[in-house]
Amino acid sequence: MTAPFLSLAQIRNRLILTARAVLRDHRAGPDGHCRVCRTPDCRLSAAARNVIEAAAAPAQESDFPSADMDRLVTILSSVRDTAALPGEVA
Repeated sequence: MTAPFLSLAQIRNRLILTARAVLRDHRAGPDGHCRVCRTPDCRLSAAARNVIEAAAAPAQESDFPSADMDRLVTILSSVRDTAALPGEVA
């Protein structure tokens, strides 16, 4: 199914599942470095943690239901703009 046919809850759940998969792949090894990126502070795992925190945060009373999605989209777009994938130049 594509996004126009998904509810906000389904999109949120898919974002969380994807962020968890990134955290599994980019966890630190015994030496404290990311196993994929080989850096001590992996930006992708930090971004995945931010996505999970934003998705888990309770909505404020004054926010509309789309405010949480707007927050997640802002986080994801900033990650896309700043985080280079392994092998890419930032």
